Amino acid sequence: MLNAPIDIQLAFFLLNLSEKKASDTIEVNQTSLANYIGKSRVAVWKVLKEWRAEGIIAINKRSLIIKDIEKLRRKIKIIN
Repeated sequence: MLNAPIDIQLAFFLLNLSEKKASDTIEVNQTSLANYIGKSRVAVWKVLKEWRAEGIIAINKRSLIIKDIEKLRRKIKIIN
C-alpha cells in the first residue's frame, strides 16, 4: 500500500477509519490526512476535490462524509 498512488492510499485510509468508527462521517482535516499517508496537503486536496465532483464524498468543515463507499472500495480493488 505504501507504493500505491495517492488516491488508493487515501481510499484505503478512509475506509479503515470508517470501519473503525462504524460511521460514514469522519472528523479529520486535510493536513492530518496528508501527514498520515506521507503526501502533501495539496495532493490530498486534489484527490478530495475530484472525489467530491464524482459524488464519492462530501466535505463539511472538518468532516468527510463518505457518500459512495462502493466506489472507494473499487479503487482499492484495482491494485489487488
